[in-house]
Amino acid sequence: MSAHAADQQVASVQTAEKGSDVSVSALDGKVSLNGGTAEQFASVLNGVGQKKAEAIVNYREQYGNFTQLEQLSEVPGFGRALVERNLDRLKL
Repeated sequence: MSAHAADQQVASVQTAEKGSDVSVSALDGKVSLNGGTAEQFASVLNGVGQKKAEAIVNYREQYGNFTQLEQLSEVPGFGRALVERNLDRLKL
């Protein structure tokens, strides 16, 4: 198992222990754009700290649920490269 995969698994297990495993799957380590918390985004996504993670939640609260993963590029601070780098860590 790669270090990255191990990190994802640890983040998923920690999240599951807190009782919020609905938004981060312990099986695939993906965080839900429509259900994840800022803390979950910051811990699972590459290159995303607390400020950008909060921007995802704020965008979702303002505009409603995402309908495509690529919509993340509409969130302030998320360029195409950052979104593409994290597509395999996201789900709707």
